[in-house]
Amino acid sequence: MLTFHHILFYYVGPSVYHSSSNDRAALWIASIGSVSELPTEVRSALPEELPQGPISHYFYSLTTNSFIVVVASSAAFDWQ
Repeated sequence: MLTFHHILFYYVGPSVYHSSSNDRAALWIASIGSVSELPTEVRSALPEELPQGPISHYFYSLTTNSFIVVVASSAAFDWQ
């Protein structure tokens, strides 16, 4: 489980999810990276001045065909 602490900013792009053509029971994250690596069209949807935080990443979901951006003070990953 990935847990973010003290979220400073988040953005979830518009979903193009179609339940009839998607049989995944959970969100399928296909790629991650720094916010500075986001495609220009996604960055243009974000505020010019994002809050500064040690965690500043994007996730791309194949399930929804959309980007998720999170800026937080810390994060923890725990296998259960």
